[in-house]
Amino acid sequence: MINILIITYYWPPAGGPGVQRMLKFVKYLPEFGIKPHILTVKNGDFPAIDESLADEIPGGLIVKKIKGWEPYGLFRFLTGRKKDEKIPVGILVQDNLSTFNKIFSWIRLNLFIPDGRLFLVIPFIRAARKMIRDYNIDCIITTGPPHSMHLPGFWVSKRNSINWIADFRDPWTQIYYYESQPRSMLAKRIDKWLEKSVLCRADDTITVSPQIARQLSSISGKPNVDTIFNGYDHADFSSSSSRVEKDKFRIAYIGNFKANQNIDELWSVLSDLSSRNNELANALEIMIVGNFHAEVVDTVNEKGLSKFLKLVKYVPHLQAIEIMRSSSVLLFIIPNVTGNAGIVTGKLFDYLAASRPLLSIGPPTGDAAEILYQVKAGEMIDPSDTMGLGNRINDLFRLWKIDKLNTAVPEKTLIKQYERRQLTRTLSEIIMNRINSK
Repeated sequence: MINILIITYYWPPAGGPGVQRMLKFVKYLPEFGIKPHILTVKNGDFPAIDESLADEIPGGLIVKKIKGWEPYGLFRFLTGRKKDEKIPVGILVQDNLSTFNKIFSWIRLNLFIPDGRLFLVIPFIRAARKMIRDYNIDCIITTGPPHSMHLPGFWVSKRNSINWIADFRDPWTQIYYYESQPRSMLAKRIDKWLEKSVLCRADDTITVSPQIARQLSSISGKPNVDTIFNGYDHADFSSSSSRVEKDKFRIAYIGNFKANQNIDELWSVLSDLSSRNNELANALEIMIVGNFHAEVVDTVNEKGLSKFLKLVKYVPHLQAIEIMRSSSVLLFIIPNVTGNAGIVTGKLFDYLAASRPLLSIGPPTGDAAEILYQVKAGEMIDPSDTMGLGNRINDLFRLWKIDKLNTAVPEKTLIKQYERRQLTRTLSEIIMNRINSK
């Protein structure tokens, strides 16, 4: 067995797609002759908790947890928050911050480079070097964000002459909100220097979409950036029910619903259609499951859709899949921001595997739109295309009324390429090729 060390901040009991990517790789890597070991944080400051994900950790897996200081406890204290209150992802990049939060944001962005987990780097370096010796590690994989998790890989691979693969679940300095944040020129230069150093030093780089792969390659000048999509786990769906709600035409969104996904045109179209179609008004249900921005609910209410809205707090992953499979239509929205062509969220693949029709909103020429086309899951509709949105909703409602929604679901044979086991095979080949090349 080849021994590898995975350095990740997000690990069970943390919840969300950032955890599932590495967790699913770890689940299937032993099938390909690779034994993973985990280095992660102890009592991390996670925005979501999903205790059920611990059930997927393989028996006998060695997990080393390191304790270190993070600034978010201080942030809670100074802002009067409770000690156990979750800090939502991206809270410091919102437009409507209080004066204190703006000051804290400036300090975080300009002094804690690349991010607030910077103080974990040295403890992780020490622990990683010990694990390399103790377990005869052949290769390191680091995954970010937080991108500070790449820094232990940089230093340890350099000092120990060990293979290193850097996994980018999101861009670093190319992420869509980067330039809108209050960073000084010096902070930007340091951040970009760190990013380029990581990309140039890593033996291989992997990421989640072709567009991000091209961005990372242009920064490093190296062609060895591979795309491994997030995918879906067939086992998650084989154990869940596929009973579809018959009494409600449920349009469901599952996951973090951010302000930049709040498409005003969507709510306007739904408001217009429901006011002119009594059948739709009597059957419509808009379900949002997970964390949502207050602006989303405000807009839904302003459009007169409050009576259709059903809000459900964050639920464990398998329960979320149950809701997907019982819904009439799954709402998929790419953030409506500049440079969103490379955004392919992990949610998309679970949506495809749930075998439900999609109402997809985003850039029609982006990476996610290409996936929809490949698996025959319908078109990606531009957020400003109100006619396209109206036609799609009317078509799906017509199929729902005659119990023919199954004719609008993705092709099962075509989505198999995004199954977690198959994607892990690709990762195993990258690992093996890297080890054999030295």
